[in-house]
Amino acid sequence: MILIKKIFCTISLMLIFSAISAVQLQAQTAHEFFMLGNNAYKSGDYKKAVECYESAIEQKFDSAELHYNLANALSKLDKKGEALLNYKRAIFNSPRMREAVANLQMFAKDNSLDDGFGNFATPLIAELSDTEWTTIAFIAFWGAVLMFFIPPLFARRTTATTFIVILFVAIFAVSVFSISNWKAYENSAVSIKQDVPLRLSPTPDAPISSIIAEGQTASIEARHGDYIYVETQNGKRGWSSIKDFIPIVQ
Repeated sequence: MILIKKIFCTISLMLIFSAISAVQLQAQTAHEFFMLGNNAYKSGDYKKAVECYESAIEQKFDSAELHYNLANALSKLDKKGEALLNYKRAIFNSPRMREAVANLQMFAKDNSLDDGFGNFATPLIAELSDTEWTTIAFIAFWGAVLMFFIPPLFARRTTATTFIVILFVAIFAVSVFSISNWKAYENSAVSIKQDVPLRLSPTPDAPISSIIAEGQTASIEARHGDYIYVETQNGKRGWSSIKDFIPIVQ
């Protein structure tokens, strides 16, 4: 009986150790794929680099550097749509990543594609992320509220407090406008295949209204299951599978 208990305890400990090791391995695997992708890229094996980077993404590893490196590898393989998509994702994750901005602009110019910066009224808006602008808007809103209501309670309304209220309101307005610019950037998709069909309804057998070339960007107007209704810059509209027209932010 004692021997059976010892065997049972040993097996239990082995199973627990195996489970912990599996979790640790899974946590490390994504980073390992990322590093393997970097090594493959440096050696000129761009196909292998793409496979490794995509494996890292499948394991929920997400960073601006990952998407940037993946975009560089895809551009070497002449996969314009996927490269453009990942450049844009890199900038969405880290808008002040200078090398990503420079490569995106150069890549888009060389391939006559939209770099996405047209969504911003001024380049200064793209210096801060959507999250950062949201934080600023939150602070400015409550700053304006507090400075508007609290001083009168103590009979201390002055020109300075009025100016501060106006300043907070102005910052809030700029922040909201900037957030709307980022939403337009986020709410877009890129065609990653040659001759992507736009259909009249969100079904695979629906009539085709137009054909979109690889690497084209379109705004997302509606969603239905695995389909999105998009509109391109030249006015073409229709439903497309998200496997063909992939949203920048999923």
